[in-house]
Amino acid sequence: MQYAKLEWTGQDVPRSPQYDDVYFSTDDGPAESRYVFLEGNQFAKRWQGQNEFSIGELGFGTGLNFWLTWELWRKHPQAPQQLHYHAFEQHPLAPQHLHPSLQGLSWPLPLEGHFPLLLDEGRVVLHLHYGAADTRLSELKQNCDAWYLDGFAPAKNPSLWSRNLFQQLAQHTRPEGTFATYSAASQVRKTLDEVGFQVERRPGFGKKRECLRGRYCGPDHTSPTQPPRHVTIIGGGIAGCASAFAFAQRGAQVQLFERQAQLANAASGNPAGILLPYFTSTYEKKTRFYWEGFHYTQMLWRFLQAAGHDIPGDNCGLLWLGSQDRDIAKLPKVLSCLDLPLEELHWLDVTEASAQAGVPVTRGGLWLRRGSWLQPAALCRALVQHPNINVMTERNIESLPRSDENLVVLANAYEAQQLLDEDLNLSTVRGQLSSLMDHPMAAQLKVILNYGGYAFSHGTRLELGASFVRDYTDLEISEAEHQQICQGFREVVPTFSNVDTILGRVSERTVSRTRDPLLGPLPEQQNILLNLAHGSRGLLSAPWGAELMSNAANFI
Repeated sequence: MQYAKLEWTGQDVPRSPQYDDVYFSTDDGPAESRYVFLEGNQFAKRWQGQNEFSIGELGFGTGLNFWLTWELWRKHPQAPQQLHYHAFEQHPLAPQHLHPSLQGLSWPLPLEGHFPLLLDEGRVVLHLHYGAADTRLSELKQNCDAWYLDGFAPAKNPSLWSRNLFQQLAQHTRPEGTFATYSAASQVRKTLDEVGFQVERRPGFGKKRECLRGRYCGPDHTSPTQPPRHVTIIGGGIAGCASAFAFAQRGAQVQLFERQAQLANAASGNPAGILLPYFTSTYEKKTRFYWEGFHYTQMLWRFLQAAGHDIPGDNCGLLWLGSQDRDIAKLPKVLSCLDLPLEELHWLDVTEASAQAGVPVTRGGLWLRRGSWLQPAALCRALVQHPNINVMTERNIESLPRSDENLVVLANAYEAQQLLDEDLNLSTVRGQLSSLMDHPMAAQLKVILNYGGYAFSHGTRLELGASFVRDYTDLEISEAEHQQICQGFREVVPTFSNVDTILGRVSERTVSRTRDPLLGPLPEQQNILLNLAHGSRGLLSAPWGAELMSNAANFI
């Protein structure tokens, strides 16, 4: 997905050449937005006494409406404690073309999917839904209290004003929920009325004669269940800590139990982990999940750092060299499938790749500008520093808590089977890392290299990983595996030479039979959720899986 193209009017207002329409009024865009959308939905009155409030917008554009809403929320003396803003946009603008006050946020790559941003200590959540609105709206798990209908004019962009879309909109509106729009077209009025909205005409802004607002009076599509008030998490790795954070952010009181004396003992205790999405030739559901997770973990990392938590890591970029000939052969299809802007993802030949890496490499590959690594244990510690989370270490849970009122999240990897007394088709894989202390190449390597294994610099250490061994018998350091790891690196960086001072770490990863993580409720026990089997991409899938589960828990 490429960023939308822009032109500029004589009044310095952005205009879409694709839809032949402006993004906001040439007279006074902010004044029109306040009048049509904020006043039209009557937030000054409706926000009083609300703990949580959700707004949906069809057509995010420059983010002007969101910025004005966020500004009003900050100034309102009785603003809701939690504000969720769901923005649907098929043609996102590049960050530099958004409202100036929004340009410094952690904007996602332009890919189809759901990309949340946590703002104001997490009390405001901007949910960006990129892609066709009808497709993205069908996957929405939360109903809204208010809607902004702000696509380009119905005659210019009919897909955002169709009956099918308005029907979905009605199904995702809470009783007495409202809408507002600048459009007063007769077909818009008629369609909104048909799907259950009571429509009211009001004077338009500036030169426009009329605009519309209204409230939903149709069938109640909200879930009768309430968000969980108490959640028990078993397991203190990245899956458990991320689950605790996600539910705590939604107001639940969370108890996290870890059987060891400290958090992050297994793979989550590795000195560093890379954030690596899927490079595939088709943008299917699994691929999208990991790219959404790639955004979410990076956003969460920045959010927690801004809150004062020290989480070591580096946004140094990643060079994906592929692990086999078939990986190299599919690279053109990967680029075509993702269709990202060149500055974010592009092909480098062997000479360009060597210059980018800072060391000579034997083949070209894909350069991902946002590739990064971070320290998982530090992320775990930061995630549980929340007033709603109580961490209890050295607590070995031998039986499941039984309560229909509480949710239980099993994030204890392979051991979940013992608690459930059920075979989940899980297995464990041994993974060894090698840290080469004071290695001269640590000062030269400027990026993360991924080639089946991976390599990056961490201060004066050269981090190499990782082995992948099934049917292991122990967790002791293996010299043979270390030599294999080094040989794999030498095949892509032939100037590499081993050193004597080596630290290693071995941990076990849990994987499922399908190699996909297990996320969500057990079929026969809906109050028990799984966040398990993340394999080698747990830094992406565990936090994002936790976020998705906590969002859907209202509907279990």
